[in-house]
Amino acid sequence: MAERGFAGTGIAAISKASGLPASSIYWFFDSKDDLAAAVLERAMDRWVAMLEEVKGDAAPQKRLGAFMRRALAEIGDRLPLFLRLEMILALERGPHDAAIRERLQRGRDTGRDLLAQALAGAFEGIDDADRLAKELAPLAIAMAQGVMLGHELDPDGIDLDRFTEELAIGLRAIAEHRVGGKDP
Repeated sequence: MAERGFAGTGIAAISKASGLPASSIYWFFDSKDDLAAAVLERAMDRWVAMLEEVKGDAAPQKRLGAFMRRALAEIGDRLPLFLRLEMILALERGPHDAAIRERLQRGRDTGRDLLAQALAGAFEGIDDADRLAKELAPLAIAMAQGVMLGHELDPDGIDLDRFTEELAIGLRAIAEHRVGGKDP
């Protein structure tokens, strides 16, 4: 699915790639949607578990950079499986099973909450850091997704280490600016 898209991948292709007969696949999963939802959930759970390890790894000011580097380090030469599938499903805009959308949203919510915690640590010393972190987490995710897609398209053109440092600096600057009474 990550290579051919959701619509372009049938159970026969999944059967061939996995070495399991289609009947075995249907024994465990009600449909291709159910299988995709399970794959997404498992991949997201692994990624979230890895990110949760970062929470205590560094001083609060360094934690955001460490968190982002660790999250983006998982990219390697390709986007993590669940991000590739998420983008494919979003672009295909087909009538996908509610279970897929629900599992994707749950993973996104968890990732946003973990990022907000890392941001709150990076905003140490700023009034109302927790609120600002929650408000800026979606922006940070959108920026990171754009960088990940850019890295997918041009791996040599995106310096992930530099991006994580600049993102941490930029988000703190936005938070400090908002505390000063002005929204950027």
